[in-house]
Amino acid sequence: LKGWRYLTFAVAIPSLFAVLFRLVFHLQSPRYLLASGRFQEARKVLSQMARMNNKNLNDFLPEDVNFQELVVIETQTNHSLWQTAKDFGIIFKSPYLKRTVLISIVYVLEGMSAYGATLFLPNYLSKLDVNPYFTTFFGYLGQIPGILLMSIIVEWQHVGRLNTLRFYTALTVAF
Repeated sequence: LKGWRYLTFAVAIPSLFAVLFRLVFHLQSPRYLLASGRFQEARKVLSQMARMNNKNLNDFLPEDVNFQELVVIETQTNHSLWQTAKDFGIIFKSPYLKRTVLISIVYVLEGMSAYGATLFLPNYLSKLDVNPYFTTFFGYLGQIPGILLMSIIVEWQHVGRLNTLRFYTALTVAF
């Protein structure tokens, strides 16, 4: 029975690092900040992004730009489905291809580990005379409130996408 504790601890360590990373290094989306009317914060995040890419924000976005006008223009612009698909295709070209492949590998490995645990746990519990169908059913059933809560929280203007992500990552570490 000692082995499962080590497994749980080993699985929690990456989540702990993810929480720390998201708390320290993740920036709020400039688009979200603009949509929320937080124009100065959006400019600050854009400046940080430009600095991370060894660029000067003023080369791309003048200091006197009116963000309110940009938000109005952006909401009035209609992108066709074809244009969106062409824009999406850029992630499969240089210089983004390497990053796309790495993120895809991480995504697949995370999915495999989640489903591996889902398949392993009922087998393990059946050896302890616990009904594996029961545990699997209630394991999945337990995800529904979390998903519903997340979909509500992410839409709140004062919480937003990034804080929701931080909150759920912290819950992953805790449980």
